Amino acid sequence: MATTTRERLRALLATATGFYYGGTNTGTATTTVVDTGILRWDTGRLIDRWVLMTAGNNDGQSRRISAVSSSTATVGTAFSGSNANGNTFEILPFDPDIMHYALEEAMRTVWPKPARLGRAAKGLYARRTDDTLVVDNLIATNNSFETAVSGSPTATSGWTKEGTSTLSDETTLRRHLTNSLKVIETTTSAVTQLHQTVTPNITEAVGKTINLRVWVYATEASAARVGISFDNGTSITYSNYHGGEDEWEDLDVSTAITASAASIRVYLEVAADQTAYFDLARAWIDKVNRYTLSTSFYRGPVKIDQQASMSKPDGDYFPLTRHNPAQPGRVLRRKGKHALSAVTSETGTMEISEPQDQILYAHALEWLADSNIGMASGVARDDIEADRQRWRVKAAELRGRASIRTPYQPIYAEQNGAWEIQWEGETSVLLLTNR
Repeated sequence: MATTTRERLRALLATATGFYYGGTNTGTATTTVVDTGILRWDTGRLIDRWVLMTAGNNDGQSRRISAVSSSTATVGTAFSGSNANGNTFEILPFDPDIMHYALEEAMRTVWPKPARLGRAAKGLYARRTDDTLVVDNLIATNNSFETAVSGSPTATSGWTKEGTSTLSDETTLRRHLTNSLKVIETTTSAVTQLHQTVTPNITEAVGKTINLRVWVYATEASAARVGISFDNGTSITYSNYHGGEDEWEDLDVSTAITASAASIRVYLEVAADQTAYFDLARAWIDKVNRYTLSTSFYRGPVKIDQQASMSKPDGDYFPLTRHNPAQPGRVLRRKGKHALSAVTSETGTMEISEPQDQILYAHALEWLADSNIGMASGVARDDIEADRQRWRVKAAELRGRASIRTPYQPIYAEQNGAWEIQWEGETSVLLLTNR
């Protein structure tokens, strides 16, 4: 996904108003910046513009220019420290804080209007894809180990560790999303187990089968396995051990729930003096057709695809339809839209790129004109009003250009017969149907 930094957005916005300068200070003072590049402008054109320091002790501080002499611009209020030789700065037409706020307001107002048949929705948004949901999965917390291990690695979120192993995040050897869990058992006489209790929201669980599948990587035979327990680990029904072929294996185990079951736990086990990696743990009993969704998408996903093959979480995904209903243990890929990210720091980025960023700063200029027109009078007011109208027309023109316009994408509505979105206030709920 292409992104644009706040620094670039600010420069574009300033340039669009007819004035922007980025320079390097050659002085050492608290009230001035010195740069021979300033000589290119008439003194009067720089008075009341803003200096924003972008490096050094005063990085991020801005002051209004009160006087200009030769290559020196003097500010009305001193910076908190001296600007050193080599510090970069910008000269801007408006208070940079106001410009940043204008960009945030523009971000909120460029959200597209609903698309009409055969036409794209006009506006800007961030495309989002979420592969975290697994059909019928009862492992409620950190099933793909995306929540990083932090502090003393005695456990990872959602899992309880029993043993002396060391846990760490792994970003290279992984089977799904960005992380797997690396477990190193250093003792020669003990195993390590990580377990999580699952709570099925079903009736008459006794006699039903619980299925557990976990992707496991190991380089030694019998280094790792997975299991299920109904008595808090006193007895465990295990899968086969990993074969030790330096590859990922989707280990699986199934067992009937007993009448004496005190709890249902799923286990990850690493043998003594061994290392193993775990990813994408799934456990299921009955169908789960209702899922409360996160706020990853604005007004819910518009398309849902399902993992085509259980053995290929990074393989093909096909649309979830009445002919391809949700299947236990498979990943659902949700796609949708989200508002652009607000950029609150120089290193922050927004999910747009050229030439789409022109739409954004056109909207920002409209906001700046609206905010400034109330404080202006006479000729100045007329000039600001002309700028506002000019950039409103420019924004409409840019949205219509083929090189900028968001490509047409069909709307995947609930009529597909396999899923629908319901709302509980601002919370979206996914309902799986036709199963």
